[in-house]
Amino acid sequence: MNTRSKLPIFLIVLLTVAIIGIWVAYGVFYIPSARISATYMEVYQEVDPSETRVINISNINHKLIIKRSEGEKVRINYFQKVDNINTYNASDGMVTLKMAERVENLDNLFFQSNRKIDTITISVPEGCRIAISNDTVSGTVSVDDLSFDSLSLSTLMGTIDISNSTIRSLYVNTNEGNVNIAGVNFDRLHAISVSGTVNLNITDSLNDYISSLSSTYGILNINGERVHENIEEKDTIVNHYENVPEGAEREITISGARSTLNISSVEPVIDPEPAPEGQVEPLPEQPGN
Repeated sequence: MNTRSKLPIFLIVLLTVAIIGIWVAYGVFYIPSARISATYMEVYQEVDPSETRVINISNINHKLIIKRSEGEKVRINYFQKVDNINTYNASDGMVTLKMAERVENLDNLFFQSNRKIDTITISVPEGCRIAISNDTVSGTVSVDDLSFDSLSLSTLMGTIDISNSTIRSLYVNTNEGNVNIAGVNFDRLHAISVSGTVNLNITDSLNDYISSLSSTYGILNINGERVHENIEEKDTIVNHYENVPEGAEREITISGARSTLNISSVEPVIDPEPAPEGQVEPLPEQPGN
């Protein structure tokens, strides 16, 4: 048999392998992704902000996004299975959403769906004064450009990101998760972290706050430097910082066990005192003199 007669057989084998490969890939990757996405239905809940005081969210591993709404209602958007055991209730000024089911992990799927079935989204109108509480195991929380009377966030392992917001009272509690707070205007901040990392970036001076910062067996950095104390006439690195400035009313309390606490603030630059008029500052002493 010559080479020309072998060519159609080779093309048939190649085409067969390609068809089998596409079918296997379709069955292994695409069908599971589509099946998971199709089992969830999207749910919208709307409440009047003037009649709502508190929103309580409880979940296992959902991502929570709190963002600004373009409408006048508070809108809660999430996905759930038809035969779910989740509960939603709104009465007496309190909204409660309990996601009792663990959502499938979509990050490992080859084909990603546009339906964010692992995400709970709360859209809040501008100027809305509502207390929001979220309790999760490994889910993440993201808050940006919002205003709250009270915000309470709790997670075992998930990351909490809060930025560019005004929150009168902010409470954060995490076991191993990381907490990132930047550009937030608050009257009272209370954060607890067992072994995670807390990054706090404030836009004013620490002397504007009554501060209590401590990490028992961890690390405390303020503006990139460790905290020092004179203990028994020795300069000693410590993992705590206390400050009660006169006239300060706002409060920062952060405590941890094995946590790393990174605090950044904007401190005023202290210029050296000028020499009295008519007096020339002495030149620095030259070596060898």
